[in-house]
Amino acid sequence: MTKIKKAKDEIQKDVEDINAKARIADDLNREMALKLITMKKELISSYKKDLEMDGMYARVDLGVLSDITEMHQTTETRQDKIAEIQAQLDRQIRNMEKFIFNISSATPPLSQHVLLDKPPDLQHSQPL
Repeated sequence: MTKIKKAKDEIQKDVEDINAKARIADDLNREMALKLITMKKELISSYKKDLEMDGMYARVDLGVLSDITEMHQTTETRQDKIAEIQAQLDRQIRNMEKFIFNISSATPPLSQHVLLDKPPDLQHSQPL
């Protein structure tokens, strides 16, 4: 019977070791579960903050986009006005060119004009 008792004692010792290790494992399991819960809470909190910031940045982005669109429209309006003014100036320059050309071709040179204003007997004399 000593062999049986010895085997029983060994089994009892193994059971006690297993129970002690099981308690340690349960304690570690609880500790890890608490850490996991804490980490999940922090993650959810960070996620909520990120969502809030995303919403805020989206509103800011929409405001900036609106401002850029308005500036683009203003720039286009200015460009249209500048093009219109440039076209008017081009027309005025062409009209001035025509006017100057017409005046220069319609009047005789200065020496002929002076001679035409003199009486006929003085036309052959020296110009002043």
